[in-house]
Amino acid sequence: MTLTRSSRIDNVIFAGIIFLLVFAPLAFGSVHVWAYSLVEFGVFLLLLLWFVDGLILSRTEPLVWVKTPLNLFAVLLLAFIGLQLIPLPPAVVGLISPQTHADKQQLHAILAQTAEANLNGLPWMTLTHYAHATQVEWLKLGTYVGMFFLVVNTLKSKRRIDLLVDGLIFLGLFEALYAIYQVFTDTPKVWWWQSRVGRARYASGTFIVSNHFAAYMGMMISLTFGFMVAQKQRSKRLVSGLGGVKGFAQKIVNGFSPESSQAKTIVIFFTGIVMTVSLLMSASRGGIISLGMAMFFAAVLLLIKKTLRIYAIITLGFCLIALLYALYLGIDPTLKKFERSEHGLEKRMITTRSMLPMLTDYPVAGVGWGNFRYLYPRYVPSGWDGVSSSGYSHNDWVEAGTETGFPGLAVICSAILIYLYSMTRLWRQRRNVHALGLGIGAMAGLLAISFHSYVDFNMHIPANPLTLAAILGIGYAALHHQGYGVSQSFFYRQRKLNLNCWKRIIGFSLVLAIFNMAIFWSIRHLMAEAACPTEWNSTMNLNWDPSLEEIDRAIGYNSGNAEYSHKKAQRLMALK
Repeated sequence: MTLTRSSRIDNVIFAGIIFLLVFAPLAFGSVHVWAYSLVEFGVFLLLLLWFVDGLILSRTEPLVWVKTPLNLFAVLLLAFIGLQLIPLPPAVVGLISPQTHADKQQLHAILAQTAEANLNGLPWMTLTHYAHATQVEWLKLGTYVGMFFLVVNTLKSKRRIDLLVDGLIFLGLFEALYAIYQVFTDTPKVWWWQSRVGRARYASGTFIVSNHFAAYMGMMISLTFGFMVAQKQRSKRLVSGLGGVKGFAQKIVNGFSPESSQAKTIVIFFTGIVMTVSLLMSASRGGIISLGMAMFFAAVLLLIKKTLRIYAIITLGFCLIALLYALYLGIDPTLKKFERSEHGLEKRMITTRSMLPMLTDYPVAGVGWGNFRYLYPRYVPSGWDGVSSSGYSHNDWVEAGTETGFPGLAVICSAILIYLYSMTRLWRQRRNVHALGLGIGAMAGLLAISFHSYVDFNMHIPANPLTLAAILGIGYAALHHQGYGVSQSFFYRQRKLNLNCWKRIIGFSLVLAIFNMAIFWSIRHLMAEAACPTEWNSTMNLNWDPSLEEIDRAIGYNSGNAEYSHKKAQRLMALK
């Protein structure tokens, strides 16, 4: 069949989704500027193609997109963070966030004392303390929201859903095997980079840190388990009335016949076992416990469905087999790390408690998205180092609260709870095993990383929230899918906009301006960092002592990054 222009673009978008979901974890979790900039560019470009298709190429059709429980909360969070970047009158900032107003008033007083300052009165100010950091993290957040939107609106058939899930599971298997190889090799590496897991013997896959690898594997294991449930089908005997040895032999033949799903189920089951072994070898206490809690939730849901109760028992057997196999291979470092769990948990709880006053000082608007690392030093207890070398705390939840205040934290928590509630409610009504399996896999994956993020900063590793966004989209699409072949359809609600020619032109112009600005910011940041690196990057041989010309070039690309001016000042002082 000849493809139309619309279907060609749709296929390009689907291929782009797969590429980005594979690239993000393989590129060291996309923690470095070159990796997450490529991911941002890719997602924004795919979104632009989607709007080109809907607004320009499909001129006689309305613009249609899927209405999900997360849409409103995603728009609210993006708009709230965008508000943090808008300059406001000092009186307005003082009304919204008195502490932010006091901080910037103090800064203004310091700048007014410099010899070359010519400051008359308080200028307009933003709610965020450092706009550059907020812009960088805002683009990342927009990338995750965009990935969810693309997945939900591109998975238009069961075949596409299964293709995307197959790709993610295959990638998860590669990560697991690579991680197990790291544990047993004499010189463990992540690609060309000498891995830090060598002395401790912790598996990390293609991630820099084993805990972040564990968070990724927790989602992959949940999705794999759900996909295994989705393969369940009623067995069909070729000849009725057979019993005894003949009946048993016919079941075996039928189970492994080409039209049966049982052979695939067995492969998926043992793939999940390998993934779970790699998770245990990561020695991530939070990752292991969080997956256990997510699997318990899945087992409880499976008990509701009479036809799926056997999988509740398989869930427990799944974890037991993985544990026994891991003990056979050797997880002594993991067991020793659990022996020190009380001390490690105490350190993280002290850090969390020290962050709470920061949340109460900036309750309405927070300190600014991405600004935690710059304000937290005020609140660090004497003689205590509670922040990792990356600048993030080991608690994504409280850190998000300090950066967006109670309103932003409420939006984030509400989005997760509403998604789980709507998915669970629909899950109980469905009988299709494909929908039930992938639905429960998506919910378990969300719970696994949500629990783990209370004791780590997994949501600041771009590959993890990007993959989570895709899994949430897969679960939502699968749970709303019905029928087979040409009769298949999706019964979720949609938004439709009937647009005339002028409205399409205006809408496309607005969309083009927004995504051009986002892509421009992303590329500008990448080029500035290439000239004068300031972000941590342990895997590339970068010039951390750039010349004045390189620093000036970076400032020309992105003058909002204050670290470039700081480096220039240091260089000038060294030159006297």
